[in-house]
Amino acid sequence: MIVAAPNFLHAEYTLAALDAGLHVFVEKPMALTLEDVDAMVASAKAANRLLMSGQSQRFSPQLRYVKHLVDQGKVGTIRHVVHRRMGTGRGGDENSWFSRQAQSGGILPGIGVHSLDVLLWWLNDTAKTVFAVVQNREKHPAIDIEDETSLVAVMRGGTILNAALSFNYKAGTEWIVAGDDGVLHVGAQRDAVTFSGESLAVPSEVPLEGETSIQREFFTAIRDARPLAQAAGHEIRDVMALIFAAQESGRTGLAVEVQ
Repeated sequence: MIVAAPNFLHAEYTLAALDAGLHVFVEKPMALTLEDVDAMVASAKAANRLLMSGQSQRFSPQLRYVKHLVDQGKVGTIRHVVHRRMGTGRGGDENSWFSRQAQSGGILPGIGVHSLDVLLWWLNDTAKTVFAVVQNREKHPAIDIEDETSLVAVMRGGTILNAALSFNYKAGTEWIVAGDDGVLHVGAQRDAVTFSGESLAVPSEVPLEGETSIQREFFTAIRDARPLAQAAGHEIRDVMALIFAAQESGRTGLAVEVQ
């Protein structure tokens, strides 16, 4: 079963499919509350069904190559990761469900789920605390979506995570992984990664567990009756917990512990 409905329906449709005994691929974000995410994970476990989230960035060759380099210890102990994803356009006008905060969840579930998932995946760690500024900069009175955020999180292993996301500025996308032994950088050039200023060509095949495309991973895991190698629901739960804690921080103006 593939759930590609609007965000606010993901939990309802996924739980119904799992209850019917189906494996489920649910588009990102998994759901709009941590309670719903936890219910989905628990239901998949109880039914012995696969639950996969649509974290397509994990299958980008460039980002997979960074994961491989990090796992091989290329940068040593990672101290700081920095990410920027700032583009114009949120994907819907005032008549779209995506322009309603209650139905879409805003920028953090919308694109932050991709960015933060990649960072946590690279670090193989979860967030402990987060402080975030979250704003609605849109001038249209019928659009209440959160469209601007900047956050700082501290991982349980001590690494600092810094991310800026926007639907309002054409500033591009950038990734930085800074460690004791060097710095990995990914910018606008799609076929390269730099290490401390030296360009590294991205190989056509990156040696990571599982398939090289998100669709093949889901269907191959079903065929082979094996666990998902990437983006299983129980793993993405940690990313969603960070997102909801960041939203709470944005509302309260306080640092929030991630559940």
